[in-house]
Amino acid sequence: MDITGIVKDPNVPESQQLDGLIYTWSCLDLVTSSDFKSLYGETAVFTSNNLNYKFAKRYFSPFSTLEVRLKAEKGAKKDSCKAVILVFELDIPLLIVEID
Repeated sequence: MDITGIVKDPNVPESQQLDGLIYTWSCLDLVTSSDFKSLYGETAVFTSNNLNYKFAKRYFSPFSTLEVRLKAEKGAKKDSCKAVILVFELDIPLLIVEID
């Protein structure tokens, strides 16, 4: 899974969008109401000032519900956004029930 944040200030030229910008990510497991832990028990680590993250296959537990939040600050300006991500297992074996 790839996660990409986009931060734009309409009052700043495109070439200067990221100048002086500080952004931080967080990931919350909405089932446990705690920091997200991977299928292997690792806490997801988001480094500061990185807008792109790529997670390996099977990093997330099947049927997890996550809230990913991005906060951005530039001087006195602050904003944040969040997205809820539902993780589904696509290669679940087919179950066929026949009733005679």
